[in-house]
Amino acid sequence: MKLRLQAIFAALVISLNCLYPQEQLPGHIISLLEDIAGLSGDDIEAAEYAEELILLAEDPVRINSAGDNELKRLFFLTGFQLRSIIDYRNKHGSILSAMELSYLPGFDTELASLVSAFAVFDPPLREKISSSARHMRFLFNYIQQDDKNETKYIGSPDKILSKARYSSGPLTAYLTMDKDRGEPLLLPGRTPDFVSASLAYRTGTVIDKIIVGDFKVRFGQGLTACNGFSRPPVPTEARLMKGNSDIIPYSSSAESDFFRGAALSISTSGININAFASLNMIDATTAYDENTQTKYVSSFYSSGLHNTTNTLMKRKQVSEKSAGININRMYNNLYCGFSLVHSGFSLPVGPPDHPRDIYDFSGINNTTLSLDYAYLLKDSYLFAEFALHNAHKTAFIQGISLNPEGRMRFNLLYSRVNRGFNAFHGKAAGMSTFNRPGRNIISNISCELSQALSLSAGIMDRKELWYNNISGGFPRSMLYMVSLSFRPAESISLSADIKHRISDRWVNPLQGVKTRMPMEKTNLRLSAEILVTERFQLRTRLEQSLIAGSHDRGFMCYQSASYSARSLPLEIRARLAVFKTGSYDSRLFAWEDDLLYNPLVKALYGEGSRSYIMILYKLPGAVKIRLKYAVSRLAAEDDVCYDTYDELKFQLLISL
Repeated sequence: MKLRLQAIFAALVISLNCLYPQEQLPGHIISLLEDIAGLSGDDIEAAEYAEELILLAEDPVRINSAGDNELKRLFFLTGFQLRSIIDYRNKHGSILSAMELSYLPGFDTELASLVSAFAVFDPPLREKISSSARHMRFLFNYIQQDDKNETKYIGSPDKILSKARYSSGPLTAYLTMDKDRGEPLLLPGRTPDFVSASLAYRTGTVIDKIIVGDFKVRFGQGLTACNGFSRPPVPTEARLMKGNSDIIPYSSSAESDFFRGAALSISTSGININAFASLNMIDATTAYDENTQTKYVSSFYSSGLHNTTNTLMKRKQVSEKSAGININRMYNNLYCGFSLVHSGFSLPVGPPDHPRDIYDFSGINNTTLSLDYAYLLKDSYLFAEFALHNAHKTAFIQGISLNPEGRMRFNLLYSRVNRGFNAFHGKAAGMSTFNRPGRNIISNISCELSQALSLSAGIMDRKELWYNNISGGFPRSMLYMVSLSFRPAESISLSADIKHRISDRWVNPLQGVKTRMPMEKTNLRLSAEILVTERFQLRTRLEQSLIAGSHDRGFMCYQSASYSARSLPLEIRARLAVFKTGSYDSRLFAWEDDLLYNPLVKALYGEGSRSYIMILYKLPGAVKIRLKYAVSRLAAEDDVCYDTYDELKFQLLISL
């Protein structure tokens, strides 16, 4: 199965032996992150993808001694590819290099290179000797930003993040503490706003893994449960099937969409079982029903920010009791799985108070179950998942991936979440399955025209299945994308992308009555990445956005450079970007180098410039520091002067 893994899954394909691994992203990966941010309207999903891969790179998989569940941490691999690794090890012994891995069934050079960024090929004997070694890693981030609006926060405007990880043989512990912008350092109870901890133990027996504390769940194709990220909502994404079902420790600073309790993974006789139980306090807005004299949840709050009196009142207002199980097995070329997830709330979720919300979840209990399968036929495969809600509402996904010959792949995916189907932690095919009925069709083709030239093109048709003339948002959208990449030499990479989106939106032209109005937006992007010398790299980008039927235009140009000193453990990265857009609708997104665990895709709109310089330095011993200074200049409303916004960011990383 020669999958062309592009997009985010190649984002960190840089040697783990580098001084600062997984940071300099290739140009086409940066383009994808910007596309994800542009389609979702914010940088949250793009940041989730980037952080997920950084976490994996920190704790690489040991290819030659890893069991089934350990290999599943390579989430971009399908179950068929994981089985290919295990079968090869059983027959031929250790896999000694990425080159050897590329010859396995289902792998190619590109996929093997990707795996090598998150894996080590040490022989099992060496791994066993070092299995009792102890490692500790501590990270501290500090971010200071200007606040020209003088927002009335209840705490300081600084953002602080602390992370610690300790590992000793099969035992790994994680601790995360986070203070967001505007939050107090300590709450009235003398505790930080967000604290997350987990303890994971890998037994190497039938009970492969036990987790106590915070964790994430990925079941099936994601209709019943998928914490964190799903698949990128980008039509040119060539890999549409999720990799595998698993439960993993949670160490992100995002304050919602995770479980807190205990989980375990069992593998026996070819059957894999993942089970969990959770009790977690979650944020919500509550109200009081005068008629029934009861308190209820009027809406859930998921941003995690508690920097005003109003948002602080939403913190941990309702408890969620959850439990779930996933059972799956591989039969030769057929994979089958079953998932069951239940969530119960301490307060009832109130009935809808508006006609547009009649299909939203209400009540106390939410239960979903699903069946999923995947079938491999040579290098092509089918996959699907069907889910049922306790209110007898359904959702399903069906996909096909055809590889008629090694240089071309065709993909088609259809997903549908029917009205009334709600999975509180579900996410599939780039869509949430909670209070978001809709259907999605993605079709794309990718091919290698030559060794240096590749082309991908795709279409995505997304439609909301419930809306009316008083609801907002985009009830339907069509997105067309074409990407062309050219690599004439190892040191030069060129790309051109065109994206055209047609969206429905609702506006208020007369007397507050909302009317449907289509919007067409086209983005044209040119990128160049040049490795001038072994230590000096340049990246250039030009992009323009056009809104049809108006004079609204957007333009952005940036020049980035990075330099690594020869005689010092020092690296310098810098950028200058200029931009001008007619409105927020024509805004453009730009990925930036930043602190670890603070991935940043910046939305640029208005008229102005943004520049930054970042210094990365390794002190004697195991201490690394990172310092970034950024300046944004935005034209004021009178277009005469500019407002200036400064940012200062510092990171300390200690590895023992």
